[in-house]
Amino acid sequence: MTTTTCDAAQDEIVELARTGPLEIGDCSVNKRRVARYERFELTVDLQGEWDNPFDPGQVSVEAVLTAPSGRTLTVPGFFYQEYRRTVREGTERYNTVGAPCWKVRFAPSEVGEYSYCLRAVNGGKEIATEPDVLTSTADTNNRGYIRVSAHNPLYLEYEDGTPFFVLGVCQHISDLILPESFYPRLAAAGGNLNRIFAVRIGERMHWPWDPAPFEPRPDRGFGKMCLRHSWMLDRLLELGEHVGVTHALSLANPTDMQGSNWPTCCYNAANGGPLTDIRDYATNEAARANFKRELRYFVARWGYSTAVFSWNLWNEVNWMPDFTPETYVGWHREMAAYLRQIDWAHHLIHTNYGKINDVPLLDSLPELQLVSSNTYGMKDFAAVTETWTRHFTATYRKPAMFGEFGIGHRMNADGYAPHDPNRVMIHNGYWAALTAGGAGTGWAFGWNWLQHETFYTYTAALKRFVDGIPFSRREWRPLATEALRFAREGGPPRYGTALVEGWPHNFQWPDAGDPDRVFRVESDGRLTGQEHMRAFLRRGASHGAHTAGVNLAMAYPVDGVFAVFVAETNPAADGPPPQLRVTLDGQSALEEELRPLGPSATHDPRNYYQRYAIPVSRGTHRIRVENTGGGNFSVAFELEDFIPRQGPDLQVRGLQTDDVILVWLKHPRFTWLHARTGIEPDEQPAGMLTIGGVSDGTWVAEWFDTVENQLIRRSAEQAEGGRLVLNTPPVKTSGAVRLFRCMR
Repeated sequence: MTTTTCDAAQDEIVELARTGPLEIGDCSVNKRRVARYERFELTVDLQGEWDNPFDPGQVSVEAVLTAPSGRTLTVPGFFYQEYRRTVREGTERYNTVGAPCWKVRFAPSEVGEYSYCLRAVNGGKEIATEPDVLTSTADTNNRGYIRVSAHNPLYLEYEDGTPFFVLGVCQHISDLILPESFYPRLAAAGGNLNRIFAVRIGERMHWPWDPAPFEPRPDRGFGKMCLRHSWMLDRLLELGEHVGVTHALSLANPTDMQGSNWPTCCYNAANGGPLTDIRDYATNEAARANFKRELRYFVARWGYSTAVFSWNLWNEVNWMPDFTPETYVGWHREMAAYLRQIDWAHHLIHTNYGKINDVPLLDSLPELQLVSSNTYGMKDFAAVTETWTRHFTATYRKPAMFGEFGIGHRMNADGYAPHDPNRVMIHNGYWAALTAGGAGTGWAFGWNWLQHETFYTYTAALKRFVDGIPFSRREWRPLATEALRFAREGGPPRYGTALVEGWPHNFQWPDAGDPDRVFRVESDGRLTGQEHMRAFLRRGASHGAHTAGVNLAMAYPVDGVFAVFVAETNPAADGPPPQLRVTLDGQSALEEELRPLGPSATHDPRNYYQRYAIPVSRGTHRIRVENTGGGNFSVAFELEDFIPRQGPDLQVRGLQTDDVILVWLKHPRFTWLHARTGIEPDEQPAGMLTIGGVSDGTWVAEWFDTVENQLIRRSAEQAEGGRLVLNTPPVKTSGAVRLFRCMR
């Protein structure tokens, strides 16, 4: 990933204050005829007296428009500074161009003639311009803003009713060079959303990568917006409009308000803010009023754009100090209500959590339209995505997506790429979300993980698969899988692989947990009580993500293998190294000191990735896995020759309606963890998949290789007696089929 820096010496201070009588001077428009959803922009020379143009209590500008239908709209205006951007040897420089001015931006959603006038309020006085007219023309290329579907509340669609299935990422944008190369490539592969952090505009006064030391500035701080970063967001959204990438704009982030970032937070009293303790953020009246000013600025400057997917009020709100859902319920309701009042375009509103199951009280709020959680460190992300997508959609009846996901929290300087070289976690997160009823993919978290051709191949494959699928216009139900058998009957019994795991840091456990709890692995590979299982083993611990040991019970149908994956180790600063101990039926079966594997691992103990296996005989067993040394390490467990199979060892997931069926077949060993430890899935032979609850008649089937983005074959299949039997091709990693019923 290319990185750039901004030359702070070129970032001139912008004069915000004005003195003089209230007067509207020159007022120009970008064009008088605009297509539907195209930007109409007024540029205004406004004179008056104010200290802070971002405070509508001092000065406000707005346009009052009457639509062809007779509907009246009030669109707020904003203070603006033009910049010139230059790039030399990987360094961006910004220079102010001309004097500041005021702007109003609007995008018509109706075809016809709009009348409008401009109104300004300052110093207790109000003035307005004479009425004028803009004309909106039809444009079939722009489908409008994105909404929750009125037909199916679990899915999204454009304003014109076209289904919108999210193929998203979460990529930090600290410069414009990255999106200029990344966005066209993402859009060409079918990607249509990027979640970005916009806190630099109103929340932060300085950034770790800024070349100059932090110094207070008169044009930044509490109650003010960073005009340079705002100009950069202008360019980013314009690029998104051009190529078809929308944005979830994340507006507040706990990381930027505490710890080493607190000294440069605008809410800090030392910087002119109202808080001496960030724990008062949600209840302090001045802090809440300021966030509303931020919202007004965002709506005024970017509310026109169809490249805005949503106002994402928070990233990981639960990481605020002393967070309680009860405290933040009122805050979210207040801010969402204010947005509904001022956002004439009605963009989606939601929040986001850093723990996958932490804030049901907020998820239930009708003012919040999406469910969005983040999670990291899971080994079988397909299972996690399926479980929680189904839970969220069934519980809250809202569109659900992961706002971030990735391998872990603290990786080496190369990011996630070395830990998932084949980007398997992205692939599985995308396809599991689709087949579990999600409104889109999870939003893979950035770094160089996404800068790889494989990522674009996976995105293009899913885009190809979902094209033409009427997600928001159907009532979907889980795939009714009745059987998956071998194409050729006979031969010895087959047994498949089960991977089970506990939860790492992005999880809220129901209680402190019983260290002697026994987790039973059922015959189908499911784990009872998984919500209580912790992923990290640390001697003497039973809290957070850590426990001293894990007790498992299972019944092997034949002689098999039990394996422990150690993905990462965290040695103690002093004391003994971590030590893995496995006890089988009360007898020690394995003991291993988890020392560094080599020079590179010495510097990055998380880069461990070892698999330790013991043979297990047929029958019922009790296994304990524990850390008898120092530090801690993360584990996942694999049971070979465990799940009885009548056919290929494949996991089957999918959705169906009366006229569309979506099926995904995945090898249980097609995970990032297996790929990282060098374990290749063995190709599974052709099979016969029987699906129930199917309308009789002819169905057209299209089979895809989801890894290579290849169409394998098309065929016509017959459903009889409410059942459809499909001949499945050989699958090594992952394949999918979509079926459409032929209507007479």
